[in-house]
Order: sequence, then structure tokens, then C-alpha cells
Amino acid sequence: VEHGVPNSLAVLDKCGVCGGQNDCIGCDGKGGKLDLCGVCGGKNKCVGCDGVPYKNANSKKVPVVDKCGKCGGQNECQCDKDDPSKTSDLCGYCGKPGDGIFNRCVGCDGIADSGYLYDLCGVCGGLNECVSDCDGQPFGIRRDVCGECAGNGSACIDFNVTGGAGSQVDGAGPAEEGAASYVGVIVGVALALLICAAVVVLFFIYKARQDPNWLLPAGMRDGMSSGLADNPLYQSEGGWQDNAIGE
Repeated sequence: VEHGVPNSLAVLDKCGVCGGQNDCIGCDGKGGKLDLCGVCGGKNKCVGCDGVPYKNANSKKVPVVDKCGKCGGQNECQCDKDDPSKTSDLCGYCGKPGDGIFNRCVGCDGIADSGYLYDLCGVCGGLNECVSDCDGQPFGIRRDVCGECAGNGSACIDFNVTGGAGSQVDGAGPAEEGAASYVGVIVGVALALLICAAVVVLFFIYKARQDPNWLLPAGMRDGMSSGLADNPLYQSEGGWQDNAIGE
């Protein structure tokens, strides 16, 4: 064959594969496949519950899952030889599942003797937090903001308005009292700011009357004073008044 290996004797099989084993037509010529046990079209009967093929073993030696659910086990959980249907539960009891006693000591968490039970709310180990203190039923009647069972929140609020404009509602609840306190704080802060601003303004007015140039730096004020003192207009006793221009 061109480009082939001399003296290899390899030929194309029926599937067109050089040196192939006719895999495309199967072990039976009809597309059948060998199973893990080497049987053409087989069903892996020699494969045990552990996933290992036991090709040279008889069916009795292939490990299977016993009645206790153990692969290759010998039904060790069967505690009564006279009654194979009985098994040992997690509590050490020899009986049948569903007899009302089997695994009785097992809590809702799946642990023996844990003491965990489902509460009325369906929570394992819960504290019945969903049970209403009004009717004692899970997810039952609840209390309103006034503490009344099945109330609508109006029991602690008096909606009878007395007087004219500016009248108040008596018996205000916690929400109304909280809102009033919040408004009071805002008003108090605003008044305090106004008082501080008034004090600052009065201080500036007072200082300006004492010395109009009090905001200027000391050096600049001294320079202005010395300049006026050197001015001939201010050297006479009459000062500016004796100056002809001032007249």
C-alpha cells in the first residue's frame, strides 16, 4: 500500500480502518457492543454494587446490596433470626419500620436521643414563635399597635376633635408623641440659631460704634492714626473746624 509500512500486513477492515477490528459493525455484526463483563450485547451482570466487574466469578460471589442497604453486606442489621423482616433501628430497638416504635428516640434532626421535635410552626427545635398570644393558634390573631387582639390601631387614639382651629387630638399614641417631640427639637434648634445670630449682629454693631476700623489689622490702624496726626489740618487746636476749607 502506498505510504504504508513494509511487511506490516495491516489491511483495511470493513469499517475502513487500517488494522481495525470491524468495530463499526459490532461484536455480533449488527452494531452490538461488549459489556464490562466481555459479553456481546450483555448487561454487565458480573458488575457488583461496588462498580467492579467480576468476570471470572459466579453470580453468587458478585457483591450486591443486602437487606440492610450495605453493599456486599451479610444482613447484619437483622436482629431476629426467626423474623428476617426485623432490623435494628438507631435507638437499638429490634423491630419493623412503621410499627410505631421504630426509631422513636430519633429527633427531627435525625439524631438519636437529641430531643428535638417540630414545634407548632413546623420548625425543628423551634419555640412556637408563630403562635399567637390572642387565640393560641399558629399564625393566628395578632395584636395591633395598641396591644389589642385583632385591633385596627384605633383603641389608643381618640379621634374626637374639640375646639376650633389649632385644637389637638387627645390620647395621642406613641407615633404621634414621637412626631411631636421631633418637631419640638427642630423648633428649638432653629430658635437657638436665631438667638446666636442676633448676638453676633449686636456685637458687630457695638464694636463698630466704638471703633469703625476695629476689623482692620493693628498695623494698618496705627498707620492711619499717624497719617492723620501729621496732617496740618489736624495739628491746630480747632483741627478741621479752623481750616478755611472746612468752613
